[in-house]
Amino acid sequence: MYKIIEAKRFTNEQKEMINRILLFLGKEASRYMISVFSHCNAKQTKDLEYFKRYCWNDPVKAFVNSVGNRWAISPNPDIFPPDDPVHEECLKELQERITSIDGVYTNDLFEKTRREQEENERKAREAEEKRQREYDELRRREGEAIARANYERQRVEDERRANEARNRELQDIKNTLREQISRLDERMTELSKANEYLTNRNNQLSDEINELKNKSCFWPETQIKLESGRIIQMSELQIGDRVLSNIRNGVAEFSDVYLIAHIGKLDHKAKFAKVNFTKPDGSKGNFFSQLLLTTTHYVFDENLSIIFAKNLRPGETRILVSDDGNRLVPVFVDNITNEWRDKYISFYTRAGSVIANGVLSSCYDHCPPSQMLMDLVFLPVRWWTRIIPSTHREERLHPYVQFLETAYLSFINAMKKSKRLTNN
Repeated sequence: MYKIIEAKRFTNEQKEMINRILLFLGKEASRYMISVFSHCNAKQTKDLEYFKRYCWNDPVKAFVNSVGNRWAISPNPDIFPPDDPVHEECLKELQERITSIDGVYTNDLFEKTRREQEENERKAREAEEKRQREYDELRRREGEAIARANYERQRVEDERRANEARNRELQDIKNTLREQISRLDERMTELSKANEYLTNRNNQLSDEINELKNKSCFWPETQIKLESGRIIQMSELQIGDRVLSNIRNGVAEFSDVYLIAHIGKLDHKAKFAKVNFTKPDGSKGNFFSQLLLTTTHYVFDENLSIIFAKNLRPGETRILVSDDGNRLVPVFVDNITNEWRDKYISFYTRAGSVIANGVLSSCYDHCPPSQMLMDLVFLPVRWWTRIIPSTHREERLHPYVQFLETAYLSFINAMKKSKRLTNN
């Protein structure tokens, strides 16, 4: 798992997101994390000792130490192009960090953490039930004022104990990581002998890193429908807006927007797929009979399976398009062309879907082809935003989404490595 950090910033939101990830996945997950610094200048990239000594503040030092002192630099391609020796050396260093991780994060580790979390939730429910019973009994005997005061006193004490338990768990995670540092140093010494293999892997790794950096999203001028009936562009979306997300049995379904992963303008143009289709009323060839989104964004086909925009086949693939009668009608894709655009928006509804320019589309991109799996993966952030609504509306990717994308790339790398070993 990677954690991408801009060299010029380390926000409280990123720090809190790391704590939430560790609590959600368990302290063992920290053994498989790497901190990767982006947006470094030339001196920071070429002189790692200078970067570490003079450019890290205390929060950054604490974070890098908390993940076992595993860190690397993602070279800025505007300063060091892919064929530059500095660029190649940075990627080789990153690959060494990846291959130095011993083992993988498994379902068994996740299930163990989930059981511990469920036990904590059970204790919290029992404490609340006990407070309520004592409150009811005391109110009957002593009156409302005394019962309420006693209830609040117990609630504060229970919350204090819960916070102390959470802090102890985080401290245990940090202590475990410190114990891994010496083992990591020994492992890195062994990996230094693998330079020939890493050199052969540089070009492939560079392509994978660049793929990770590509933002997958919608064109911000794409139109959607609010529950009020108003049609707006995606760029106008706000957290809490209820947008048309599906149509079932003639009934329009609206869902809350709970997270805007990123929005803005790129410093370069990215490849978008323009999907052209004929609407159920026969109209085509205009803005309302096309959908513009990045090539690795998912849309639904007629079987309600999700498919990359780049994999749609004109005259073969049928997508679901809304008509004036509150129905989703299967229509053939007429043609697909590539366009280069520099504006984008990526957002998520609680339903995981949205009807964009009339097309039933997924909110997910650059991930495994399973809508149900991705709904499950985004469950933690859906929970958190019900309690604390997100305020993220920036060009940089939201920390949780960034974590998921890098974790997915790490998994793909591991699968490719396993396949190579099997073939050999």
